[in-house]
Amino acid sequence: MFTLISLLVFASSSTPNETQVNTNEFVDQTETVNIVASHPFIADALDNLLNSSNLQMQFKVDTIIPIGVDPHDYEPVPSDIELINNSDYIFWIGANLEEGMTSLLSFWEEQGKSLPLVETLPEDSVLMGGHHDHHDDHDDHDDDHDHDHDDDHDDDHDDDHDDDHDDDHDDDHDDHDDHDDHDDHGDEEGIDPHFWMDPSLWKVAVEAMKNELNELVDNVSTELNQNYDAYASKLDSLDQYIMNQSSTIDTKFLVTQHDALAYFAAKYNFTTKALQGISTNSDTGIEELNNLTDFVIENKIDAVFVESTVTPANIQSLIDAAAAKNHTVTIGGIIYIGNLVSQAPMNTYIGMMEYNIDTITEGLADVPSVSSSQSSLPFSYSYIIGLFLTFIYTKTKGKFE
Repeated sequence: MFTLISLLVFASSSTPNETQVNTNEFVDQTETVNIVASHPFIADALDNLLNSSNLQMQFKVDTIIPIGVDPHDYEPVPSDIELINNSDYIFWIGANLEEGMTSLLSFWEEQGKSLPLVETLPEDSVLMGGHHDHHDDHDDHDDDHDHDHDDDHDDDHDDDHDDDHDDDHDDDHDDHDDHDDHDDHGDEEGIDPHFWMDPSLWKVAVEAMKNELNELVDNVSTELNQNYDAYASKLDSLDQYIMNQSSTIDTKFLVTQHDALAYFAAKYNFTTKALQGISTNSDTGIEELNNLTDFVIENKIDAVFVESTVTPANIQSLIDAAAAKNHTVTIGGIIYIGNLVSQAPMNTYIGMMEYNIDTITEGLADVPSVSSSQSSLPFSYSYIIGLFLTFIYTKTKGKFE
């Protein structure tokens, strides 16, 4: 939802600059094309697509959501609104990930100058909100959607890309029968936006961005296609690396704060459970905590994971609830789902994903059993306090400047 000030800025904003795109025409070659990326993941992909001095002269990229910030919780400031309104084109995740600016981004989608990347995915690969268990039916979805882009980089996209973005998604995927059995939070949450947790789906979105950039500026397709090929190869290698690492794990339960690992679980054959739904703004109650505690105990889960952009307080409540029933749970590590950070390797999408699977592999490895008298809770408390202070600093940074 917009804040009042955002609405006022939107209503009074200047007319977008004269290079604003008619989606069927190229931008004036004498002007730099101003691209807005809603999220650092998108900006990182654009860095790879625009990886040449010529392309960097043609395109300028601005990012709205800062690194390290929970995208569900971010509210745009007036300068963000101005950037969006005066841009030539906008790439965003969609499916209400950018909760604070969905209305504005949707408005520009209707004007033909923004693309929600979730709508570029094959419909049968899109998951609905709600807690996800085992996803055997999705393990091979990427095999059906690999693109033979070497032969037809642009031919299939030049004539119809503007007409196809929304037609296949107007039904909001209401009839996904494969997901009717989601528990706890249910399908009423809508489309799960966290598709980047499957590199094969992220590659589909990156290709869609490449095709749109080709439509905006003439005579750049060769460089863009070459850069896409190079990055797509790295994404394929990342996918294989995660597959190899995950195959070494015997007990594949992932317990986190919010339900953001469904695409990851579907691809790499994990079972995932969370206290919250697909948004970090969703409620968590005693019933959810008790149900998850019982699940952890019944399945002998020894490690749970903290997310970098989410307060760890509820995870600590889960650890305490399990301890009260004589079951010791420790923190398997911090994983990065919602955003990049400035520290390498989590400052790029590929580095973040490699770090995540390494952390998960180590966190779920067999560890010596710990008796209740040797509980690691004192360590957990100090660990949690440090994470919580970091979270508060990240959330408030810049708000009073």
